[in-house]
Amino acid sequence: MKKNKNITRVRDFLKAHDMKLQDASHWLGGRAALMRCHRLRQRVANASKMDYGIRRELDWLAGLLALRVIDDYEFVESNYVTDIDLHNPIVEVICLLSEEIDLVVRDIAPEYETAPLARQIDAA
Repeated sequence: MKKNKNITRVRDFLKAHDMKLQDASHWLGGRAALMRCHRLRQRVANASKMDYGIRRELDWLAGLLALRVIDDYEFVESNYVTDIDLHNPIVEVICLLSEEIDLVVRDIAPEYETAPLARQIDAA
């Protein structure tokens, strides 16, 4: 997939699930996670192509939705998850978003398998 198609794929995902992503981010990480999600949305909206920073933030969002950041002791908001009632409809939304974002990440993955330093060296 080409770079401009990658950013279009990410942009389409973020647009299609905008409010759900905001709700899920807030439930899983509070205001800090919500603001980080907003910054990702703004960055993608203004980008003409994918870059490593967008990919890193997309990976973070995928990790948040899949609860991979919960064990990260530096992620102080990780206790938000314990406050979610398992019968809350947001749980199903979070699961569906996690599956969807994994598909997006998988679609754009080949371009980002090379370490950023190696790409910089190759470009020089």
